[in-house]
Amino acid sequence: MNKRVFHALDFDRTIFRTRTMEQKLMDALAVYRPGIEKELQKQSIGHGARGESFFVFQYLKERLGPIDFPVFFDAFHKTVPVDDLLRPGARERLAFAASKAEWSGGVMTFGSFDDQRLKLMLVDMEHYPHLITNTPDKGFIIDGWKQPDGTFELPEEFGGGVVDIVTLDDDKLRAFDNLPEGAYGIWLTVDPAASSHIRDELKTRVYAATDLFGSITLLTKILN
Repeated sequence: MNKRVFHALDFDRTIFRTRTMEQKLMDALAVYRPGIEKELQKQSIGHGARGESFFVFQYLKERLGPIDFPVFFDAFHKTVPVDDLLRPGARERLAFAASKAEWSGGVMTFGSFDDQRLKLMLVDMEHYPHLITNTPDKGFIIDGWKQPDGTFELPEEFGGGVVDIVTLDDDKLRAFDNLPEGAYGIWLTVDPAASSHIRDELKTRVYAATDLFGSITLLTKILN
């Protein structure tokens, strides 16, 4: 019998070109409200230096106000092509997650609810199953889905139901901490020494790939 598989996909820097979006936002702001783009860049750099997440749309809502922000976002949405904001292999990886009748997929992303919803809208994925978490430690969340019989009970955001295997694609190694048996992780990184950074207890379940095409190749072997 074919295994039931759920593919959990991180969003920022996995499916979505987060830095590209920020640069395009700054370009658009330089025209719409000159000066704010420099403030946004300063905030982004500052948050990054402190190791903090920067909720860019939350910041822009505060700076532009409740009337101007929707106008700006709507114009931005209409002028930026979806393919400019999707990482290479994103469409293929999403298709792979749905390539068998027993398989399904969903976005599992950490961040501000409003920010993540708006980013999903920019790539026409607001109706794709998604779970916005309050922690980047997704392995712990997946571990919470595991049942005594070894299966996984999915949350309502992913349609509920039970699967035999969960996979997770993410660009952060910490996302795989506490990933349980029966779940597999693909760490998306260009670090040539990536494998040496994966803890020994995770090496049979977490693998490194340089891009989403590599993820498909690895998962094809794992799930075969």
